[in-house]
Amino acid sequence: MAGRGDIQAGKAYVSLYVNNSQLVRGLMKAQQRLKSFQRMINSIGRSFLTAGASITGPILGAVAHFATAGDALDKMAVRTGISVEALSALKFAAQKTGTTIDSLSQAMFRARRRIGNAVSDTGPAVRSLKELGLVASELAQQTPEDQFLTLVDSLQSVGDEARRNQLAFEIFGDNFRQIQPLLSQGSAGIKQLMQEAEKLGLV
Repeated sequence: MAGRGDIQAGKAYVSLYVNNSQLVRGLMKAQQRLKSFQRMINSIGRSFLTAGASITGPILGAVAHFATAGDALDKMAVRTGISVEALSALKFAAQKTGTTIDSLSQAMFRARRRIGNAVSDTGPAVRSLKELGLVASELAQQTPEDQFLTLVDSLQSVGDEARRNQLAFEIFGDNFRQIQPLLSQGSAGIKQLMQEAEKLGLV
């Protein structure tokens, strides 16, 4: 009886061992599949992250660029007294004629200061304004952008180019050379460029 029990116990042990071995192999295969699945998920995640970075990177860069440009225009508006909207339109007009808003804003600021001096009959613009038939006190009441366009029209009425350039230099100072291509457009041409900037949504 004892021997028979031993044999049965041995068979049970062999059966249990076989079953355990099969179970372990199954678990190992399942573990390998889970690891493969995890690697695939990680790879997909990295792809999405890379794609996301490639998309959001330029967007964030553009946002930063526009924010910086907007801040620069705000500060320029404070310095010159010109509205941000007018500066935006004038910036487009300046760039289209090969100059910069910095040169233009400096020229307009200098002209405004010299007109203010001319009101009290002082400064380098007194003689040039009188020759152009402009009244300094009336010009001083205009907005900087309207003042600029008035000066442009008055200068365009001077037939002698050399004389016109001399008068412009006395009003705008050294920056006249940089903004000369814009002045040559006349007030109508400048207004047209400013309207184009509005249509393009740049203002």
